[in-house]
Amino acid sequence: MVRLNSPPYPLAGSSSYTYYPGMPTQLTRVNLTLPDEVIRVLDRMGKVTGAGRATVIREWLIEGAPMFADMATAMELATKNNIDAFKVIGDSLGKLSEDAGQLSLEMKSKRRAGMRKRVK
Repeated sequence: MVRLNSPPYPLAGSSSYTYYPGMPTQLTRVNLTLPDEVIRVLDRMGKVTGAGRATVIREWLIEGAPMFADMATAMELATKNNIDAFKVIGDSLGKLSEDAGQLSLEMKSKRRAGMRKRVK
């Protein structure tokens, strides 16, 4: 499986975009047409974080790049009728599930700590 190093969050800072070591100095521009409901969500997130739509989307894609790479590998294997496509997807979903479980535990822990502070 391909695993990329994710940049620290947030990518949006006081400047419009922060470059991290190993990040290409030239980025490729991609135009998207998105449904109104997606734009509304992006705008809500941008209002809270101060990031623009493109920055929110870019962060999602950078964070999801390892999963997308696994999906591409599985699709390539599937087009060759290679049964290993299922293993690649299974491994990737297993990793994703582990990461989601860990994140869930961290959020519960932070909430509990916040609740303890609030009660006092």
